[in-house]
Amino acid sequence: MKIRRILTNNAVVVGQGSREKILCGKGIGFNTHKGGEVNESFITQSFVLNSNGETNNVESLVKGVPLNFINIADDVRKTCELELGKKFNSMFVITLADHLYSAIIRLKKGVKINNLLTYDIQNYYASEFEIAQSLVKKLSVQFKLKIPIDEAGFIALHIVNAQFDDKSSMDNAYHVTKLIQDILTIVKYHFSVMFDASSIYYYRFITHLKFFAYRLLNHEHPDSNVDEDLYEMIEKNFIDSLNCAKKIQDFILNNYKEQIDKDELCYLSIHIHRLVTKAIT
Repeated sequence: MKIRRILTNNAVVVGQGSREKILCGKGIGFNTHKGGEVNESFITQSFVLNSNGETNNVESLVKGVPLNFINIADDVRKTCELELGKKFNSMFVITLADHLYSAIIRLKKGVKINNLLTYDIQNYYASEFEIAQSLVKKLSVQFKLKIPIDEAGFIALHIVNAQFDDKSSMDNAYHVTKLIQDILTIVKYHFSVMFDASSIYYYRFITHLKFFAYRLLNHEHPDSNVDEDLYEMIEKNFIDSLNCAKKIQDFILNNYKEQIDKDELCYLSIHIHRLVTKAIT
C-alpha cells in the first residue's frame, strides 16, 4: 500500500483509485514519504473514508488527537460491539477519541462542564452509561484525574448517537434525551405517579421513546396506516392513557411543530397504559 498523505508520525492516508483510508499505528508515518510503502506491521487501526467531506473532517481530527486516545476509543468500540451487539463505524472512534482528548485537556486545566441530563442518561441508556462509567474510572486512574460523573453522561451520548444513522449528531442525541425527559414528565404529572426504572414496562416505554424522538427530530414520518378498531378500543378502555398521549401530541406540536398521527397516539397510549398500570399496582 502506497502512502498518499502523511498526517502525523502515527497516521497516514493510503488508497487505491478514489477509495482512501487512514491507517494508524505507532511510527507508521515516521521517516517515510509520499508514495512510499506502508510498513503493515505498524498498523493498529484502519478507517475507511467515504466522501471528500468526511475525508477533510477525519483527517483534521486525526491530526489533532494523540494515538493513545485513538487506541482508547477503539477499545471502547470493541466493548460496545460486544456488549450492545451492534456495529460501530470509523467515525465513532475518531469523534470519541477527539472528545476524550479534549475532555482530559479541559479537566487538567480545572474546567468542568455540567451535564444537566446525567441522571436521565443513566436511566434511559443504562447499558451505554455503564460502559461510559467504566471508561471514566479507567481514565481517572490513567491520567491521575478526578473525572466527574457528568463526563460519563457525555460519553454515553456518543455511544447512543453512534447506534443511529449518520444523519444524527451529538446535539441530536442530547435533544433526544431532553425530549424523553419532557414526555416522561408529562406522564408523571398526568397520573401523579412515580415509575420503577427497573421495570420491563419502563424499559419498553423508554425504548419506544428513543426511536420516536429520533424520527421526530430527523423529520421522518412513516406511512400512516391507522387501525380504527384499535383506536376505538383504546378510546373505550384506555381513555386516560389516550388523553395523556394527546397532551404529548399538543406538547410536540407546540414545541417542535410536528404532528403526531393516530398510529403514534395508539402506540403511546398502549405503552403509557402498561407503564402506569404496573406503577400503580
